[in-house]
Amino acid sequence: MKEYFKVGSVLLLVVAISCSILAYVNTITEPLIEENNKKAAERAMQSVLPEATSFIERDFYFEAIRYGEIIGYVIQTSATGYSGEIRTMVGLDLDFSVKNIFVLQQTETPGLGNKITDSNFTNQFKNLFKAEIRKFREGGRIVSISGATISSRAVANSVRESIEKLEKELIERGGIDGSLE
Repeated sequence: MKEYFKVGSVLLLVVAISCSILAYVNTITEPLIEENNKKAAERAMQSVLPEATSFIERDFYFEAIRYGEIIGYVIQTSATGYSGEIRTMVGLDLDFSVKNIFVLQQTETPGLGNKITDSNFTNQFKNLFKAEIRKFREGGRIVSISGATISSRAVANSVRESIEKLEKELIERGGIDGSLE
């Protein structure tokens, strides 16, 4: 019995030391990771609306500013694809047409679903309005990636739904008249 107590005590000590080391490393790396993520998001915002000189953060979106005037909006979307979460940055004109999209994060199948990051897929969204952002077979203008329908649909739906949410928010705040199609 005494031997079990000795082994258990040593194991407890090893676990306590390991947890302490991991906690310490986490406190050091967490701010660095957060800063890197912030810089990546800023680069993505600049890539979807390159004419903007600054961005003002609002509830769930950013106003893109140039020479003190709002020139568009940037929204970060999220959807579940085939293999996990897909996060996308979307740049919009003032008329809510898509300027550009950029896939921030995805864990889709290599060689299939991860093709949502290719310009052949993302360029399809340029200059589209929300009603057009549907799969081609569903009456929209987005051609799905062959073999990656779930990933393609996830991106398209998240972009369209985010535009709808932004429009609704701005209408409620009195920012637009609600006549957009």
